[in-house]
Order: sequence, then C-alpha cells, then structure tokens
Amino acid sequence: MRIIATAVVMPSRTVSNDEVIGEIETLSKGSFRGDLRRTLKKIGASLRRSGARTRFWRAPGETSLQLTAAACREALAKLGPHERIDLLICAGVYTELAEPSSANILAHEIGLDEVECFDVKQACDGWSKAVRVASAFIENGTYRNVMVVNAEFPMTPGMGVYPQLFRLEHAEQLEYRFPGYTLGEAAAAMILGPAPANRWDFHNKSRNDLYDLCTIAMPWFNEQPLPSLRIAKDGPGVFTSYGADLRRHGMPLAVETFMRSGIDTNEADILFTHSSSKADWAEGARRIGLSNRIYDIYAECGNVVSAAVPAAIALAERRGELRRGERVATWVASAGMSFTTASFCF
Repeated sequence: MRIIATAVVMPSRTVSNDEVIGEIETLSKGSFRGDLRRTLKKIGASLRRSGARTRFWRAPGETSLQLTAAACREALAKLGPHERIDLLICAGVYTELAEPSSANILAHEIGLDEVECFDVKQACDGWSKAVRVASAFIENGTYRNVMVVNAEFPMTPGMGVYPQLFRLEHAEQLEYRFPGYTLGEAAAAMILGPAPANRWDFHNKSRNDLYDLCTIAMPWFNEQPLPSLRIAKDGPGVFTSYGADLRRHGMPLAVETFMRSGIDTNEADILFTHSSSKADWAEGARRIGLSNRIYDIYAECGNVVSAAVPAAIALAERRGELRRGERVATWVASAGMSFTTASFCF
C-alpha cells in the first residue's frame, strides 16, 4: 500500500497559551472557590512544560464540514485523471452526525454520492485503525483507492470541552480537565492505494482496563451508570481526561509497544507521533533512539486528537521535510488505552 496524496486544513484562528488562560479566567470569575490567579499560573506553567505554544480554533463563520471538505478536495486534486475513490473512511472522535455517520454527509459534500463509506472510532488512535482497515481492503483487492479522513473539532460547543472545562470552580478539577486546554482543531485527508512492494507493518497493544482514564460518557450515563467513578466527573457528554495518569501508564506502554514492533530505528528517516505533548513524546523518542528524527506539530497545532499523524505527514510533505522513498515510523498512544506503531515507505 502507498500514500497517493495527503492534505491538511487548519482553522484560521491562531490561539496562544495566554488566550487559553484568558478564556478560563473570564469563564471562571464569580464561580471559582480559591486563588484563581495562582491556579491560572499553574495552568500556564503546565502548558509551557508540555511544549505548547499555539493551536488553531475555528473563527466565526468557519464550519467543520467546510474545512474537512476543503482538505478532501485538496487530496482529490492530486489523484490521477483516471483514478477514483472506492471507499471513504472517517476516523475520529468528532462527528458531524451520530446517525448515519460523518462519512455519509462528507461523501455527499465532496461529490462521492455512490462511494461506500463508514466511520471508524478509537479515540486518538483512529487514524491507525482506519489505515489498517484500508490496508486489508487494498491488499485483498476489495478496493483500490481508499480515502481516510480525520476531522477533529473539539472546541465545538456541545463536544464537551468548551465552555464546560474552561469554567473552573476549584483547582482540584485540573486533575481531569487539563488535557482539554491543549486541544487544537484540524482536518486531514489521506488517499491510499495499491503498491504490493511497499509493505506496511502494524503493531498494536491494548490495555482496556485503563479505559476510564479518558472518556466522554453518553447522555444516558446517569440512567445506566458504568462501573467507574472516574467517568463523567463533570457530567455526561463532557470530556474527562486524567492527564497525569495517562502519562504515567501511557509512555511506558508506548515504549514497550514500539520496542516490540520490530521497527528498525536505523532505517527510520522520520518519526511521526501523536501530538498530546511535545515534552512527553520527545522523551519517548529519546528512549527508543529516535530523538533526532521526531517530527513535532504539538507546539504549533496543539493536540489535534486522531488527526495528529496524518496532519503531521501532510505538513511535512508540504514543507519539503518528507520526501518520497523515505522510511516512516508512526507511533500513537491513545485513550482506550490503545497503542499502535506502523512502518512504511513514503
């Protein structure tokens, strides 16, 4: 399997750490119990330690569907004149429609009304899962060209991040809210096609007992409670993420997954990782011996959830920092918890 085309579209609004803190301050005044100024300084220090500088959020008038369709059209424009898309997979946390799927409305928006499509969901590991599904379909001849789309717009009101997590009542809420302040938005599209000589090697590790470290509970959670007090700390539908516990469990397991994957670090020209923290992934890359080949987008784009790896690949190609024929390694740690590596030739 080969990557035929990549594309990424970011919203037009660039948001700094100071602007994030300003939003929290504005929404928390009048309801916060304690020293708000001290808590805001703590948030700022934590963002700086993580390596965060900016992220992109939608400006007024921009819609998630418009931005995602633009990324898809950019990728489609790179197809050969006689090539077509046979399958479209949307793979992300954000969804345009709960029923039937994001894939259906997106396919219609970009003129693919008779193309089979469906959604794949596994938190920030959605891209890895989708390309693995695409690889199986392409290799067995079911489909020739597959488009994988990752569109993440977590700052959309109703997605459980904004404004809920930005309205603090006490400092202890940072334990399960802080990751929400690192989030950015992006839409990435990737077209995959057959190339029998280019083998993609995947390796996954799952730890389902850690599922409750990062969740969004459904609206009926109160009527059908799940067996964990960590879920829905701020109520159903609100993002709950225990950042410190995710790092404590996640990085050792991520390193273990990479080491067991069999990827030859001497052959890897570039490493693309999840964008949950520049500092954490830089340390992970040092531990596996690839610290000088990691490609970071967190500092610029924030945590763009499942779009992290495809967005980084598209940006690196656009900027001339990824060239055809180079060996690529990808490395994701995700809620679930799910850990995936992939190795292939770009």
